[in-house]
Amino acid sequence: MIKMKNAAHWEVEDNVIAFLTKQLKGSTISLVLGSGISTKFGLPDWDTLITRLANGKSLPDDFYDLTAKQQASYIKTKLFSNNEKALNSKIRDVIYENAKLDFETLQSSKLLVSLAALIMASSRGSVSNVVTFNYDDILETYLSFFGFTCESAIDGITWASNKDVVVYHPHGFMPHDMKKPIEGDVVLDSSSFHTIMQENNHWRRKLFNIFSSTFPIFIGVSGNDEHLLAHLEECKKSHVSIVKDKTPYWGVWFTTDIDSAKAQLWKDLKVYPYKVNSWDDVPHILFKICQEASKSK
Repeated sequence: MIKMKNAAHWEVEDNVIAFLTKQLKGSTISLVLGSGISTKFGLPDWDTLITRLANGKSLPDDFYDLTAKQQASYIKTKLFSNNEKALNSKIRDVIYENAKLDFETLQSSKLLVSLAALIMASSRGSVSNVVTFNYDDILETYLSFFGFTCESAIDGITWASNKDVVVYHPHGFMPHDMKKPIEGDVVLDSSSFHTIMQENNHWRRKLFNIFSSTFPIFIGVSGNDEHLLAHLEECKKSHVSIVKDKTPYWGVWFTTDIDSAKAQLWKDLKVYPYKVNSWDDVPHILFKICQEASKSK
């Protein structure tokens, strides 16, 4: 019996691994992925994306003094005159211009391989939901190399799927195959963030349902996203782990700096900051969870 009823239990690494193994066996783990997953393959992080979108344009002197959302709003309204089609096309060009998405490159990422190991169904269980705040289809591309059928969900209203895995893209979906259309509402600036955070937005309901009823593992996610923060605040009060199981945490977030202010913020949101010595440790932890699940009955 895995006892995780107080914070001290979570400070023992073997306890956390055993708990996550149990969740994987029950197919109640969800993965929540951020830009840290994609940059290894040549895709830009947020700051680089904004810089490249503004590259070669005439900018006011104080442009880079603006917040990230303000910069995005300026680009959308002033540089692209609110032409969302042109802006989205440019975003896709920028995110894939230096991308390397061949099998050999993708296979070289232990993190991507370990994520796939969690997702691919077997007798040891599998991840129940995948949510990515990235525009790209790197995960779907990699899984397809193994014959897995993937559905990229581009809005919050979806039928139950017979695909092997559904990857939810709440911030929009831009497949690397330029023959395929950009889908979903692309979330970039303050206005689009405001829209997706409204109470009646389908994505808000869909993500809350996923987060509140599974045990999420957050990987490559900074926690700065306003949309995600809204769900974190809700789940710390109403997640099934908090309300019914009386555990101190309802998710796990990897960090190399357990003493940082950001780690404390995640802990305050009742998501356990899991200390790793380097980001190379993360795939080893995920593989260990898979291995333990395979051995357990």
